[in-house]
Amino acid sequence: VESLELSLRRYTGLDLAPEIGAKTGLGRSFSMWLSLLVEAYPRTLSTDLMLSLYEHAAELARMETGDLNENSVRVAVLRIRKHFAEIGLPDPVETVSAGGYRLSQGIVGWTTANFGRPAGVVFAKTVQKSFEHHA
Repeated sequence: VESLELSLRRYTGLDLAPEIGAKTGLGRSFSMWLSLLVEAYPRTLSTDLMLSLYEHAAELARMETGDLNENSVRVAVLRIRKHFAEIGLPDPVETVSAGGYRLSQGIVGWTTANFGRPAGVVFAKTVQKSFEHHA
């Protein structure tokens, strides 16, 4: 169970969020939203999956989330984009027409240089195996 929690902490971006916040000046909540996309790269996350992962991360961090819905994701993405534009960094979020979001190609080099991530498909497969093993 401990390795599952560690995997969940990593996959939800909980451990990466403070680093993102320190480098960009994003608040804790928005850093957590962005870290979900960094950890999932190159995969697209549906709005529902982002909500679910964020709720898990907030629970692990003992954060209050209030009522989350699809609009919560849209607002978070808009605020992250605005903040990145203000500090002179490329838009970190790509909107996918099928109804989801992913880390934009234009920010991958920056996140890799600053955080050693995105982990990409190799990590996502490891997490999936971990979940299957513990299910």
